[in-house]
Amino acid sequence: MNTKMIIIIVVTAILAFWLGIKAHEFYYNDICLDLGGGQNPGNHHICVIQQ
Repeated sequence: MNTKMIIIIVVTAILAFWLGIKAHEFYYNDICLDLGGGQNPGNHHICVIQQ
């Protein structure tokens, strides 16, 4: 394999990982809101549901 191909593979892997994180964040927030919860003040990434 040449260097250009290795760079393309690494960049593609990093981009796929980043897009996966963003998709998970979107769905997590959507599910949290559907359950009646919300995030803590300060925009922490945790769902808080009050009973």
